[in-house]
Formats: sequence, structure tokens, C-alpha cells
Amino acid sequence: MTAGLWFAVVVMIVVGAGIVGFWGISVAGGSVPEIRAGTREIWFHVAAEVLTGAALVAAAIATIADPEASWAAWPSAGAFGMLVYTLIQSPGYYVDHRDPAMLGMFAGVWVVTIPAIVLRFV
Repeated sequence: MTAGLWFAVVVMIVVGAGIVGFWGISVAGGSVPEIRAGTREIWFHVAAEVLTGAALVAAAIATIADPEASWAAWPSAGAFGMLVYTLIQSPGYYVDHRDPAMLGMFAGVWVVTIPAIVLRFV
């Protein structure tokens, strides 16, 4: 595998595991106010993000399994599409809550996601 493809795989694994880990810790630790308030909408958001993380990890595994196969590119395309959506939608919550640390984290994920997408499909 090329260095660029390895970069994309590492981004998929780190970001995917990070998303799943973030929600696992947040939900288990009781630090999601919407869950404590009984808001059902948050569960759909959590599910979408956990599925995004799982899709990224699965896409990385598919890429490692057969980096040259055209079938291995499809999971990456879907997972990166899911990630781009969440990177556009999710920061709005933190804008409303004036949380610069989380907004910085989203900016950092964009910084690695854009080259990872390019390197995965070039």
C-alpha cells in the first residue's frame, strides 16, 4: 500500500474509533444533557454518529484487506460521505453552546479528512 493510502486508513481508524469512543464515554458518563432531559431526538443523532464511526473503521479494514480492489473503495466512499455530513452538521450544536475546544476539534478533523479523501481515491 502507498503512504497516501496508509494515511487515509489511519485517519479512518482514528476518527472512526474516536467518534465511537466519544459517544460511549459521553453516554456512559451521563454527560449528554439531552439524554438526561429525556429528548429522544438525541438518540438518532448518537446512532448516526456511531454508525459513521463504525463505517469508517469497516472501510479501513476493507482497504487493508485488498487495497487494489474496486469493491474496497465503495465502503470508503460511503464512510467518508457520512463523515463529511457529520462534520458539517454537528458543529452547529457547539456553536450554539459557545464551545471553542470542540469547534477546534472539528476543524482539526477537517484538516486530516480532506487530504485523506483525496489520497484514498487518487
